Amino acid sequence: MSIKKRSEDQKENLREILIGLAFVAIVVTTVVLWLNLRKSTEESTKNSFEELAFTQRGMLIDRMKDYEQVLLGASGLFAASDHVSRAEWRKYIDALHLDQTLPGIQGVGFTKMILPEDKKSHEQSIRQEGYPEYKITPDGQREIYSSIIYLEPFSGRNIRAFGYDMYSEPIRRAAMRRAAATGKPAWTSKVTLVQEDDVKNSQPGFLVYVPIYENQKPILTTKEREAALIGYVYSPFRAWDMMGKLFQDTNRLFELQLFAGSPQKENLLYETAPLNSQAIFKIDLPVLIGGTEWTARFWSGPNLNLKERLNDQLIRYSAVVGMECLLFMAFVIDSRYRRREHKAKQELENANREIGLIASLMQQLQGCNEEKQIFTLLRKIMGELFPGTNGGFYMLNTQGTELSCMGVWGSPLSIPGMFKSHSCFAIQECQMRCVSHSSKSDARCDHAASSQKSYICMPLLNRGQGIGSIYLEAASEEDFSESLIKHYTKLLTSVADTISLTVSNLRLKDSLKDLSIRDPLTGLYNRRYMEEGLEREIDRARRIGRSIAVVLLDVDHFKKINDQYGHEAGDIVLKHVADLMKDFRSGSDIVCRFGGEEFVLILPDMSPQNLSDRMNTLKHNIEKMKITYRGEQLPVTTASIGISCFPEDGMDRDALLRSADLAMYRAKQNGRNRIEWSNAGA
Repeated sequence: MSIKKRSEDQKENLREILIGLAFVAIVVTTVVLWLNLRKSTEESTKNSFEELAFTQRGMLIDRMKDYEQVLLGASGLFAASDHVSRAEWRKYIDALHLDQTLPGIQGVGFTKMILPEDKKSHEQSIRQEGYPEYKITPDGQREIYSSIIYLEPFSGRNIRAFGYDMYSEPIRRAAMRRAAATGKPAWTSKVTLVQEDDVKNSQPGFLVYVPIYENQKPILTTKEREAALIGYVYSPFRAWDMMGKLFQDTNRLFELQLFAGSPQKENLLYETAPLNSQAIFKIDLPVLIGGTEWTARFWSGPNLNLKERLNDQLIRYSAVVGMECLLFMAFVIDSRYRRREHKAKQELENANREIGLIASLMQQLQGCNEEKQIFTLLRKIMGELFPGTNGGFYMLNTQGTELSCMGVWGSPLSIPGMFKSHSCFAIQECQMRCVSHSSKSDARCDHAASSQKSYICMPLLNRGQGIGSIYLEAASEEDFSESLIKHYTKLLTSVADTISLTVSNLRLKDSLKDLSIRDPLTGLYNRRYMEEGLEREIDRARRIGRSIAVVLLDVDHFKKINDQYGHEAGDIVLKHVADLMKDFRSGSDIVCRFGGEEFVLILPDMSPQNLSDRMNTLKHNIEKMKITYRGEQLPVTTASIGISCFPEDGMDRDALLRSADLAMYRAKQNGRNRIEWSNAGA
């Protein structure tokens, strides 16, 4: 072999060695990168799963608090009246439409506490109402009884609970005692509801209680609250019925088991599926509600396809190595590998970024108390979720006829800020509308007729009805690609569902809050709201040194009206007086129904002369009311009025109300239909 040939052989060997080393280096690099990507994918998916679990737990707690608000609102009935009849209870519960607003609730009831010496007379009283077979169950002697006397809807399995003594059962009794001692809602652990009449189809159950105290009695301490207790408003729940409504999405990424206490089999309330011991991720989260602690166990479901994603990545990287082996050309394989690695990493980063943005959006939306806060938050996030687009949020008015723009992202839109609901196909059809710039067959919505850009219109739905829409358009006159439309559709659907749920929850909370502070008969604020409002006004008056007038108005001879014409006529009189007082209020005045035929007005910063003139006007206007009942004109209505003033007649709420009450009784004693000032004011 010549020196030249040997030299060439050596060069070729060296070249093969170098190529082999390069190949080995590339293979090793590929494996290391895949392992790192696998670890990164697992960690990001785990973080996303845990964020999802915390979000779902928050939704569960929020829903349970919504049920508490229903009971707190119901307790307002008892705070506003010394007696709530069965018909009033049914009318109030029917008005809540709980089967639509809070599905899964078994009913809303009232259980009364009864002493042993009162048991016989109580049973006789209920039987006289038309329930001849009524009795307190179970039988037996006890130190005190409770009995379910109201439960709506009063049909089906709920009839079995009529007369049941929940205080006789230890688990229920523990929650009832906790509620009575604290004055707050209390939830039980796992029980079997008395409504269960089919052993085969029986479900675990639980209940929530809100105590009802006797009006006028002090309830500042535990002993005072227990002494003033007259009963409870409560709701029973069949766990599978309630939770099945909340976690019915078959496309969920998780499975759930809910335990009343520690995660033991005997404590199991509900599960979306039996626990999968092969689940990739699992987390136990405490659920603290109403003085009790439950456990929510989440684990990754079949829709969280991490293994498939990792297998796909492994296949892709194995293909890269295979091509390196076949081609044995380091620079070609390196180039292809880099391109593939960059694309996969970019897709993964984009996916993680979008998941993070949506998770952050869901978390921040939970802190929104007003709808405008939702759209302020969305304006910041939508541009990041949909780069290179413009868009806006439109909400229907209360009449459902017009949509108004609540906020935009990107550049100014090419559509109007307000348009009729019938001009939007997405709202009319309650489904997404996608129109391409170049398409001749796609019908454009009327509100986008003047625009030449491709756009997507995504409706916001609440129980299948449109409440608004998200409008997204291309920044330039270009078509969205098919892959981009598919991607945007998935993202928009997730965002739209989140917005719809948040808006619906806010509106529901506002509705429940209004029910809890309003008197159901007159529409005026109730006593609870009045007491809180008076405290605020006193604090403000102390800070800025101004006066407050507290006016207590009592309808004269109201008992005679009830006795002679019936309670329906009395209600009509109260409504007329309330309507007159609504029109009478001005500025920051507060008008409330105090209870029975008594009303309270809180009038800040008013001179004595102006106050006297206004009260005389109010008294005369009441006297001039013409009220008819069933074609017969009722007697002239008059009112006795007592006035106290801050700070002359008292420095706190109770003192001012007491002074105004004494003044009102002087007005009664001095002939009625007159105004009396308190001793200090006089």
